[in-house]
Amino acid sequence: MTAPEKQPVTIPEEERWKVQLEDWKMAKERINQFDQTVVRIRMTGIPIILVIIGVGLTLADRLSGVTIPVFSCTGAAVPFLFAGLYILPVAMLDYVHYRMLQLAVEHAKSIENSDSFQGLLGLTNRLTTKQLNTGHFSAAMLFYALLFILTVLLAYIFWNGAGSFSGQSEAGLLGSVL
Repeated sequence: MTAPEKQPVTIPEEERWKVQLEDWKMAKERINQFDQTVVRIRMTGIPIILVIIGVGLTLADRLSGVTIPVFSCTGAAVPFLFAGLYILPVAMLDYVHYRMLQLAVEHAKSIENSDSFQGLLGLTNRLTTKQLNTGHFSAAMLFYALLFILTVLLAYIFWNGAGSFSGQSEAGLLGSVL
C-alpha cells in the first residue's frame, strides 16, 4: 500500500499577503521566545558556574587533603572540573538557541523585504545588523571560553594540592585571596 501523493497548496495571489503577514507574526513571536530563552540560559547558567567556582575556592583547603583515587587528584580540583564540565552544555544551549534566534530574525527580515510588505514592515531590519549580531555572539562565546579556561587552570593548580594555602590563614584560600 502506498501513501497518497501530496498535492502542493496553492494560495491565490490576492490572498498571499495574508499568509505572509501571519508568517511574519509567527516569526516575531519565535524571535521573542528565543531571545528570552537565551537571556534565561545566561542569567541562570553563568551564576551557577560562578557559584561552583566560589564553593571550590572556599572549600579548597578542606578538600586538598582528600585524594580522589579514580583521577589521582586532590578533592580541591573536583569543583573546578565540575564547573568546567557544566560550562560546555550551557554554552552549547546558548549557541543553539542563539542560532535559532538568528534564523527567525532572517526569516522575518525576508518577509519584510518582500514586495508585499516593502516599506510597511521594517522593525526587524531596523533593529538588527550583522555587526551587532557578530559582536554580541563573539562576546558571549569569549566569556564562556574565558570561564572554561579559568576552571581548567584552577583544576590544574589544585590537581596535586599545589594550590592549597592552608598554612597561610584560618580563613582558607578565599580569605587569603581577598
